[in-house]
Amino acid sequence: MNYKELKKQKEVVDFIKDIKDLTEQQKNPTRDGMEKVILNIKNKYIIEVEMFELLTVIKNNGVLTNIKNISNDNLYSKLQSYKEFVIMKFIEKYGKENFNKIVKEYELEV
Repeated sequence: MNYKELKKQKEVVDFIKDIKDLTEQQKNPTRDGMEKVILNIKNKYIIEVEMFELLTVIKNNGVLTNIKNISNDNLYSKLQSYKEFVIMKFIEKYGKENFNKIVKEYELEV
């Protein structure tokens, strides 16, 4: 297996883990768990997440806030947005067909 194939495989595994982590927090939320999964995605996609958050704030006439400073309910509501963001990034890179295969194969809840 060459480097390019290994990199793709790691990205797919990371995608699966992110979706599973987000889903787990939607089912059994904890403050630390929600913060951890969101910060993990923010660190992985620094620039893209900043743009995503800015667009979301503008769309909703909101204010950018640090996740440490928001209520548990608002933090919980961000889980679905971040799940949609991760899915969008995967589809953008690997296509809808590959996304559907991965969802089915790993029984992801999207």
